[in-house]
Amino acid sequence: KVADQLLQSDPQTKQTVQALLGRLPTGDPIRGLTLYHSTKANCGACHQMGYRGGKIGPELSKIGSARTAEALLEAILFPSQRIEQGFETVSVLVDDGRVLNGIVTSRTAQDITLRLAADKLETIPLSSIESQRPSEVSIMPAGMMELLNEQELADLLSLLQAAK
Repeated sequence: KVADQLLQSDPQTKQTVQALLGRLPTGDPIRGLTLYHSTKANCGACHQMGYRGGKIGPELSKIGSARTAEALLEAILFPSQRIEQGFETVSVLVDDGRVLNGIVTSRTAQDITLRLAADKLETIPLSSIESQRPSEVSIMPAGMMELLNEQELADLLSLLQAAK
């Protein structure tokens, strides 16, 4: 029962995703692949699909066999809603007042290195850290609903559904 509750989206997110799914046009996975590797969506900077792409976020070569269209669209539009196990972020308060959210890529006796974005790593001396805690914010950027039009979202979703 608890596991089922943890897997549930918040009602507003679920409503938004279902409404959008209901009005998306038919997607084209080939256009979706082009968009996936484009600088506009830039999914491939962090996610590997086949032999191409980054290894910062979850590998997506077979994601279509593991997720529903609703779950895929939710992950695209609301990446912080559910962060995949193994890709959790930490929030670090640094003594200069900055709060950094990222994935820990390495930790030594002297410092910690965070991946803040696909192209940004920051190494922080442990002596500079005032506090650190698990974060509820994904490093995957939010705002795809504003960045991509409905046809592009449909194309990207079609690609991910076809990835089996």
